[in-house]
Amino acid sequence: MKHYEHVLSHSKLNYDPSMVLRHRIDTHIDFIIPDNDIQKESQYTSFIARECRLRGIHIDVRDGVEEWQTQLHASKALESRNGPGKLGWREDFDDDLEEGDGALLNIQEDIHR
Repeated sequence: MKHYEHVLSHSKLNYDPSMVLRHRIDTHIDFIIPDNDIQKESQYTSFIARECRLRGIHIDVRDGVEEWQTQLHASKALESRNGPGKLGWREDFDDDLEEGDGALLNIQEDIHR
C-alpha cells in the first residue's frame, strides 16, 4: 500500500491559496491556462492527469481539466482532514504512472458522496 508520505513525496502539485499564483505557476492546482497556448494546455493537462493518477483518482478525458481539479481539491481536503498515516493507495499501478490507475482507498467513497 502506498501511504500518504509516498504520495506527497512524488507529488509536485502546488496548493498555495494565493489567487495570483493561478496565473503564473503551472503546477498550481487551479492553474489558469493562457488563451491559445496549446503547449501550456498540453503540459498542464498531462501534469494534472498524473497528479490524479498518483492519488488513484480515475479520470476520464471527457470530463476535462476542471473536473480533475475538483477531484484533486476533494482529495486534498480529505488528506488534510485525515492526516498522515490514515490514508493509503493500492500499488496496482506502475511507478512511472504511464500504465493503469491506482485505486484510492478510504477516499474515493467520500469524494463521490
